[in-house]
Amino acid sequence: ESLKGPLQAELCHSFRHRSFRLVSFRESLSFLPTYSSETKDELIILDTVDSSRGHEALMVICVGLDEPIEGQGAKVDLVTRAKLYVGISRAQFMVMVVNCHVP
Repeated sequence: ESLKGPLQAELCHSFRHRSFRLVSFRESLSFLPTYSSETKDELIILDTVDSSRGHEALMVICVGLDEPIEGQGAKVDLVTRAKLYVGISRAQFMVMVVNCHVP
């Protein structure tokens, strides 16, 4: 949730000629593809790995799951590794793992 505001602002600034809208995975399920010229928003799903378990996406970007996890305990290590595996295995075409710093 802390990424949504800064990411939406950056998308609007960097891609002025396009209309991207960030939605949750649950919200995305209510949208069906339409080929109407009235549809101007391009949806980007921004949600947690847990929210989309069992579903695939064309492209997945895992944010913050590559941070060092040593010294945080075995349980945190296993949970982080499991989330990274789930995120990577959901991608049909491309996956990116990026580090995250939100002030």
